[in-house]
Amino acid sequence: MLGELSDKGEAPTAVIHGNPAVLIIDDDFVLRRSLVALFKAHHISTATARHAEGLELYRRTSPAVVLVDVVTPMQDGIDTIMQMRLERPEVKIVAMSNGGRIGHMPILDIVHKLGADAALAKPLDATEIMAMICRLLDRAPNSANEPHHLDVS
Repeated sequence: MLGELSDKGEAPTAVIHGNPAVLIIDDDFVLRRSLVALFKAHHISTATARHAEGLELYRRTSPAVVLVDVVTPMQDGIDTIMQMRLERPEVKIVAMSNGGRIGHMPILDIVHKLGADAALAKPLDATEIMAMICRLLDRAPNSANEPHHLDVS
């Protein structure tokens, strides 16, 4: 695991060596930990950050894919996605959300129109997320048995 932040938002507990394949930006520590475990089982390198540190870590590394939560109490995920897209149009961005709407449009539809390459509704399905990440990384999925839902307990 690269650049994992603790639940208290302290500085990274690991020095980043190289660039992660996937940067996970979410305020939910348990979800970040679960995604790291899932990707590690498939030999996919990761870096994680809470939203406040996410854009800074994005700028310091060169991830191929970014998973970013859209709705957080600390920072607007839509602004984060638009800024990342502006800075590096080639990076694949996957928006995640528990749902919701802005006006009459679902949030995940809006972020797709504003620059996200894909969108996932929470709770996340491990098989679906691995298929999507492997597609975005242009690699074959591992045939390992995954749980149907991420363990966030």
